Amino acid sequence: QLAESAVYQMEKRSLCQCVAKLNSVANYQRKGRDDLMVNILDSCCELLEACEAGKRNIGSLQIDPSVGRVVAEHVVEAFEALRDYLSEVANHLDMLHPHLCQNAGLVAQLVHWEETWEVGARYIHNEDVLASIGYLVPELREAQRLVPALAEMCEDCDAELFLVLPRIVLLCLLSRPSKAIELIRRLLPHRFVQCNYASKRPPIGLNRSNSNPDLVSAEAGRSDAPCICFGLELQSVLEKYWKAELEIARCCSSSSSSS
Repeated sequence: QLAESAVYQMEKRSLCQCVAKLNSVANYQRKGRDDLMVNILDSCCELLEACEAGKRNIGSLQIDPSVGRVVAEHVVEAFEALRDYLSEVANHLDMLHPHLCQNAGLVAQLVHWEETWEVGARYIHNEDVLASIGYLVPELREAQRLVPALAEMCEDCDAELFLVLPRIVLLCLLSRPSKAIELIRRLLPHRFVQCNYASKRPPIGLNRSNSNPDLVSAEAGRSDAPCICFGLELQSVLEKYWKAELEIARCCSSSSSSS
């Protein structure tokens, strides 16, 4: 297939580099990034290919590719729309304003490409974040199954959804912190702190028998490695959640015994 051709991949990479340069000089409505490289687009294409093939993994990630399908489609569609626009105006260069930022159509395409590229970089290209989404999406789907009103709320994009959804995501984090941590770090970066594992008392690992659980990085085995830990506020919420969970389990156990 064409997409698997080495020549095609080289041309696609070259086009992305040219678009990045163009974006830096013409996109005045956003950041005008010059680093819109092809790797983000490639990650999205790989995910969509996995969806089409019915795979249950993306490379080494054992997750359902469909969890990131909508985001990946937006990235690919934005790139294709920009490519088609450039192909069309190539025959009408005399109609372009010499000051590229004065061409409304070009700027609109660049703005859309930069926006979707950034979303793809944040949620698709980063495997740890994608793995977190792969954990959260099935949890949200199960919540919709149990509470049909939530499914209706998602379908209608009800304003109340944006009060409910963050709470569900937070509950998922509290239930399985290691599963959702990378996504939560990007949503609540101010609630995490960087620790030095070589400090006097290293962070405690994730274990519900610990009274003050922290989340340490995968590099925690190195004595000189910095690690990312829950801030005090998240630690406090996590402790309260686990205490409540244990209390509920104790009450359920007592109720079963008495009956």
